[in-house]
Amino acid sequence: MSKRKTASRARRFPILPVALGMSAFILAACSHSPVDPDGSAILPTFTKLSVNGNAHNVLSAIVTVHARNAAAVAVEFGSDSLFKQDTPFVSVHGDSARVSVLGMEASRSYTMRAVAISASGHQIRSAPFSFSTQKLPDDLPRVSVVARQSPAAGFVMLGFATSESANKYYALIIDNDGNTVWYRVFPGAVVDFQKQTNGNYTAFTSIDGSPPHFYEFDALGNLTREFRASNGSDTGPHELRLFDDGYCLFGIQFHEMNLSEFGGAQNARIRCTVVEYHRSGAQALLWNPLEHF
Repeated sequence: MSKRKTASRARRFPILPVALGMSAFILAACSHSPVDPDGSAILPTFTKLSVNGNAHNVLSAIVTVHARNAAAVAVEFGSDSLFKQDTPFVSVHGDSARVSVLGMEASRSYTMRAVAISASGHQIRSAPFSFSTQKLPDDLPRVSVVARQSPAAGFVMLGFATSESANKYYALIIDNDGNTVWYRVFPGAVVDFQKQTNGNYTAFTSIDGSPPHFYEFDALGNLTREFRASNGSDTGPHELRLFDDGYCLFGIQFHEMNLSEFGGAQNARIRCTVVEYHRSGAQALLWNPLEHF
């Protein structure tokens, strides 16, 4: 009688197998791979900031920014707390970037703060920090405006081939009021100071006593490249042009020629300007006018 009752209950209430099956179903439903947070929602964070003066120019500074999850950084600054000026954004490599701060005035205190932007466009700003510029060099050329007739907007670039101080010559940029906005000192006379299409500057000078040639330097005054004429020619002091795939300049050659049939000397020394076009991955194009006259 007892065995029949037990069997009857088993048929009517199969509880244990159902419970086991439900547990297996729940465990299977909870099994999944971990989900990473959405990277686009991660905000940049600053880990370290520092600001230093520029050895070539007291009107500029270098801000070094260390930041995580940042694609680019910039600096906002002003002589008050309004941050009326800002720099272009600079790409972050690894977790750091160097930002050039230009356009400041001499002998003035500035408040600065860094701005970081993530790949998704999220921005954060650092706590403010301060920087003070030094006075301009005493031997820096000063410019006075004596007449004004609707000058074009922008700046004027000047190169000085003479100097009151020995071995100190300036490349200078001024505004239309004659105020200095940028300068860089060289030990040799500065000729053909100009801004190239890549944003850098070039000047014909000498910094080590070697024959003068062209130097390229960035907005902070750091030298980046040098350019000389080829084949032993002297480098011409005018009209260097930089291109994406090369550069063009003048080479100077001297030749002895008999000009007696033209009323000149039999051994006249002739100065000839050779056009040189140097292209990446190609042979240089040299055009010598003496081959055509």
